[in-house]
Amino acid sequence: ERGTAIPGADALITDEPGLTLLIGCADCVPVYLVDPDLPSIGLAHAGWRGTVGRIAAKTLEAMAQAFGTRSGRVLAAIGPSIGSCCYEVDEAVAGPLREAFPEDWPLLLDPGLRPGRWQCDLWAANRTALIQAGVAADRIRVASLCTACNHETFFSHRASGGRAGRMAALLALNDSESGRGPDDQGSLKDGEGDRGGPQEEEGRR
Repeated sequence: ERGTAIPGADALITDEPGLTLLIGCADCVPVYLVDPDLPSIGLAHAGWRGTVGRIAAKTLEAMAQAFGTRSGRVLAAIGPSIGSCCYEVDEAVAGPLREAFPEDWPLLLDPGLRPGRWQCDLWAANRTALIQAGVAADRIRVASLCTACNHETFFSHRASGGRAGRMAALLALNDSESGRGPDDQGSLKDGEGDRGGPQEEEGRR
């Protein structure tokens, strides 16, 4: 519902069962975070700026402050988004990425076919940020579905020349889960600060 939208937010958290978190994407990376023990959830929208700002890690921090989440017990998933195969960037993006990941950037940027261009791997960057924030590597799943390669299935801003719609990335706790209440939800801005388990879906809206 429009009345429940949070303008300018690129991450949402909650531990309230039945409250569905939703973000819109069309090439940007949806990052799903689930603490199955508390339980609580977070959903982040990571474009290149959000990736540089470690929005996924900051969402984990917000969950820790609000709910006591420990990153070591979190399950994470990186949904369909643009892959390095199709995400060519120039120095305006490559430079900040190098600064944000000074030791790991050679794994995130491959030289492009044109001078001064790079193929940028946002999946690997966000996975790296999650691992550095304490999430175990074997608890992170990457969909490995490029929205630009598969634009007949997914919306892609780049493949459509900026005329794409948006996909809805959703995450919710089952109503059967116990939670703290409707006040325990929040949001972050981009670059800022089985049954009985989580439900998630991504598709065209």
